[in-house]
Amino acid sequence: MSCHDPNLEEPVFHELPQNLGGLRILDVGFGRGVWGFFLKTMFTGNPYIVGVEPYTPYCENQYKVSIYDEVFNGTIEDFLSNHPNTRFDAIIASEVIEHLNPDAALNVMDELKKRLIKGGVLIITVPDGWTPGGEGYDGNELHKHRSGFDEADFTQRGYATTLIPRLHISGRIPTLLGTAWHVLRRGKKPRGIMAVWRKTA
Repeated sequence: MSCHDPNLEEPVFHELPQNLGGLRILDVGFGRGVWGFFLKTMFTGNPYIVGVEPYTPYCENQYKVSIYDEVFNGTIEDFLSNHPNTRFDAIIASEVIEHLNPDAALNVMDELKKRLIKGGVLIITVPDGWTPGGEGYDGNELHKHRSGFDEADFTQRGYATTLIPRLHISGRIPTLLGTAWHVLRRGKKPRGIMAVWRKTA
């Protein structure tokens, strides 16, 4: 996630325990490291955070500040393939899977479920529906939107969903264009979906 929408913070925080001490957390597509910073500074305890990010400049930034306990510079598919037995208490994939092709996105969603311990939580946030834009944001060509999702894509797979107003898409000009696109094409302002899945067995 290279851009961050503050409207996501409270809903995501609500799904996590206040004390993160001793927990292992995976941050998928950490971008500028906003979630890692929040997890280390706004909760009780010190979680062990693994960050996965395919865009090398973001990883280089994290090597300097050392927010993440482990940084994997590669795709989430590569990480899952290279770490088949790794499990987590919580996984956050915020504003990530819309950047994957549809089949890859659905496969990643299914694979992430398998990487939770019993009682673990998977939190995914995406734009509500297809949202254009993202190309080249921050110089990152991987930021292009390649998929669109609605609530049914998640509820059919057992996720609980919440709709969240979106403050921006990615940058000021894309914000204006994206908002205009939604209003003209969909008759409503842009919003996001938070999908939550908990491993109960």
